[in-house]
Amino acid sequence: MFLVVSACNDGRPVANVNGKVISVQDLNDEIDNLPVEYKMMAQSPDMKRRILDNLIITELLLQSAQKDGLLNDPEIQRTIKEKEIQIKADAEAQIYAAKRQKENAGKIAKREVVIKEMLDSKSFKDIKVDDKELVKFYDQYANMMKQSNPNAKVESYNNLKEDIKRTVIRQKWIDSLKSEAKITINEEMLGNQMPVIGIPDAQKNIEPDSGKK
Repeated sequence: MFLVVSACNDGRPVANVNGKVISVQDLNDEIDNLPVEYKMMAQSPDMKRRILDNLIITELLLQSAQKDGLLNDPEIQRTIKEKEIQIKADAEAQIYAAKRQKENAGKIAKREVVIKEMLDSKSFKDIKVDDKELVKFYDQYANMMKQSNPNAKVESYNNLKEDIKRTVIRQKWIDSLKSEAKITINEEMLGNQMPVIGIPDAQKNIEPDSGKK
């Protein structure tokens, strides 16, 4: 069994492929490159073995390419360099985004916690909805799910009805806030290809719950 521990520049061998060492650090780097939702799963011995197997296969393919002289091809070298530049640019963008997130951590935490607590605690008893509105919302939701994944299994309307009702009521309340507020938008700025920040936090709290409570 391979024991993998996180460490800086850990050069201990975890595998050897035709004399080429794959180190603990190589394996940890591969895990670090996984999406956040998979990183915890990657801590299990089984997942580490799978990731290591991918590294071994990658090394075998590279060694085969070396034998075939592919790495000596100038066009391949040019493409590698272009890809390297792109990867570095993407990494720099991620570093900048992470830095901004860290700088704005207090503001982000405040709005996420406060908005969720407010929406969860409000009764919205004065806001009425009828079944037609709920069915319309469900149809839109189901169509969106199917467009995203044609094989997606969409829960029945009856199972989602209460979640949908909460969502529609919250949306109506938010719409009323917008209609009563004095809001100005600089349309000229929207035409300047500004970076997309993401879905407003309030919107995150008005989507159907993923499961029944």
